[in-house]
Amino acid sequence: MFILRVNFSQTISRRSISPYLPILDAAAKSRKVAGVIAVVNSSGGESNASEILANAFKRLSEKKPVYCVIESVGASGAYWFASTAKKIYAMDTSLVGSIGIISMSPNVKQFLDRMGIKVELNKIGKYKDMMSPFSESDEDSRRVFKSFMEDVFERFKQDVIKNRSIPADKVNDVINGQIFSSRNALAAGLIDKIGDYQVAVEDMKRDLNFRGKVKAIEPRRTFIGRIIGSNLIAGMIRNQIESFLEDNFHEEMPGILFKP
Repeated sequence: MFILRVNFSQTISRRSISPYLPILDAAAKSRKVAGVIAVVNSSGGESNASEILANAFKRLSEKKPVYCVIESVGASGAYWFASTAKKIYAMDTSLVGSIGIISMSPNVKQFLDRMGIKVELNKIGKYKDMMSPFSESDEDSRRVFKSFMEDVFERFKQDVIKNRSIPADKVNDVINGQIFSSRNALAAGLIDKIGDYQVAVEDMKRDLNFRGKVKAIEPRRTFIGRIIGSNLIAGMIRNQIESFLEDNFHEEMPGILFKP
């Protein structure tokens, strides 16, 4: 048997989480996996993908002990799935929390007006152009979209309350979009211990009375990542290209983003 290490250091999207889902499912079913340590370096991402990843980690935690180590940052959607762990660790310099949601949609109508460009929208359905970048949103559309955001936030909020057993009188102090230092996160009940990856490994081995090895697994990179993964292309350029593709090939409705 062995302890499985899973690293997650990406913005959360349907594309970025897809390689992790079969890994988490296999770990839950494997008799060889004694426990899982998730090492997190992420500020969040898309709401739907965050929920999918949180659900996958929750199913895993029901089968195996899962410890989470937040290194640089574990915020918003990343904290959502981290909260499903049995124990959460963070380093002295880590950033934790930011339990809230934000939606960003650029509006270019004034710019197009100055350029003499007119965009004609033909729609069926009152709210079909809601949050369109080519027209000013009215109060009614903003109200409808805000209601949608509130529903998403409520699911996020209730999961964290349940996973971390946050007392009712502390909810508003903790779940308000604030980013916490490790020590403040510990006081707020968002983490269990200040410590690094090695501390988590030692604790899990002791808790499980386990003397075996830790094995790390890295998900297979995306097709695009493999295409541009040549050593001839610098890592910075590769990240920029992947980020461009991520940002420009998306669904019609602007996504809700989890960001600190």
